[in-house]
Amino acid sequence: MTNLPSQLQQSQDSHQEGELIENRLSQLSSNELQDLQNLILLESFLEHPNNFIFSGLLLTKDERDTENPVKPFPDKEYLKYVINAVHESKRIMVPKSRQIHMSWLMCTYALWTAMFHPHSNIFFQSKKEEDASMMVFNKRPHNARISFIYEHLPPWLKNLVTAEGTYSKMNFSNGSLIWGIPEGGNIIRSHTATLFISDECAFQPEFENAYTSSAPMAKKIVGISSAAPGYFADLVTEVI
Repeated sequence: MTNLPSQLQQSQDSHQEGELIENRLSQLSSNELQDLQNLILLESFLEHPNNFIFSGLLLTKDERDTENPVKPFPDKEYLKYVINAVHESKRIMVPKSRQIHMSWLMCTYALWTAMFHPHSNIFFQSKKEEDASMMVFNKRPHNARISFIYEHLPPWLKNLVTAEGTYSKMNFSNGSLIWGIPEGGNIIRSHTATLFISDECAFQPEFENAYTSSAPMAKKIVGISSAAPGYFADLVTEVI
């Protein structure tokens, strides 16, 4: 039998609690309300990378668009699906087509890992060091992708975790490092990695060496590439 008096009392208590919260919020200054909103956002960012990546705060650049090159990171369901898969996997190979924002997506995931997991070592590998530097940092923040995203974050967020860039590296105040490296296993085999990302790895002749070298050293390995025969294709078809 339904206990109506009990339900009415619970509803009344809930209403009173709501009024108390509303009254307290009305007493806060605009700065205090903004700090509260930022804290709520920060808690959601810590909870899952998609909350950070698709928050609307991350900006990218489109060099093909000369009139409006700076754009919010696209809020696409397939990109959220990929992040879910990457976040839940220790080893994952992601075949892709071109111009679907997959490299940008991995840049956002690398940045999320660095900012919200102190003392993370993140390695972002491309065929050449120059290519890797254009993913991480190259001379000025606006040149490379990760530094571009970081540079355009709101000041309150950058103040929480500051960063400095040198060629192909970003060092964060919480002890994290993002390092853009060339193909092969020479660098990665000598370091413990929180996250190892290899971009367009099907076109890296030394990708197998990099993968086998990173396997015992890396907590998470992510390979992304458009199609080409080789070790990346072997890993993808092995899983399928």
